[in-house]
Amino acid sequence: MYYFDWLLDILNLPYIPIDDFLGIVGYIAEVIFAITAVLLIINLILKIYKRDDFSTGWTTFLLIVVAVSGIVFLICWLIPRKRNCIFNLLANSRKS
Repeated sequence: MYYFDWLLDILNLPYIPIDDFLGIVGYIAEVIFAITAVLLIINLILKIYKRDDFSTGWTTFLLIVVAVSGIVFLICWLIPRKRNCIFNLLANSRKS
């Protein structure tokens, strides 16, 4: 199933299945999550040892980026699996 056909027609782009699109977005969110999580851990270690190189605003920004990218990754990871699970349940209910 394809979404945003009109946008792809306007931009003259090839059609992308929604599962592939969610996979790409999920992968990007996973990479952002991993990088910012490492930066956040480094930031918190520096705060523990009183080397306050980063400001409190930087910590808040990293926390927000980690949270948002984690949520986007989970959504992109769960949607295709949930849909397949629903389709499997429907198929099994029709067989019996």
